[in-house]
Amino acid sequence: MVWWIFRRKRVDEQQLQNLIINLRYSFNNIKKDIAAIHNQIKRLEDTDDNIEKRVSSLDTTISNLEPKFKQIEYNSRRYTKEKITKPDLDIKDQNHSHSIIKSLTTTQQEIFRTIYTIQHQLETEDVSIKSLAKVYYPDKKYSDVRSTISEYLTILSTLGLVSKKRKGKETFVSLTNIGSKAIEQIKKKYEEKEDSDKNEPEYTQ
Repeated sequence: MVWWIFRRKRVDEQQLQNLIINLRYSFNNIKKDIAAIHNQIKRLEDTDDNIEKRVSSLDTTISNLEPKFKQIEYNSRRYTKEKITKPDLDIKDQNHSHSIIKSLTTTQQEIFRTIYTIQHQLETEDVSIKSLAKVYYPDKKYSDVRSTISEYLTILSTLGLVSKKRKGKETFVSLTNIGSKAIEQIKKKYEEKEDSDKNEPEYTQ
């Protein structure tokens, strides 16, 4: 009877020991699981922080790029507007220049062309009236033609083809923007006339 009691006691102690071991093992596993969960949460938090930082960085980049995009859009619209408008202005200028040229007499056109020729040869914009008179009226004194050539220049100036200005005691003339466009049309007209004359057939008797 006593033997059975001691044996029962040893069995209970063994079971208790096994229970303690199992509990300790389970507790260690729980600790590991908690640690793993904690690490995973920390990684997620770090990931969230990184995502938040990247989003913030992207917001800053977009904010910095926005003014540049607006400037590009503005320049694009302006360029498109100028591209559409400029040909219209060129056509208007050409038509205006053409109508002015048609209103000029032969002498006025010749004086106008002489101004351009002197500019081109001397590589200067300003041409003195004395130089112009000497080239256009080579056989006459300046005093004899001064009033005549001044009248022609006044007409050209009124039409916007030339501008006059004084330098010291002398008066100078130069072509305006309209004048420069007009001279190109006059040159083209004379070139076409010369080509036409060359292409005319010669008749022999």
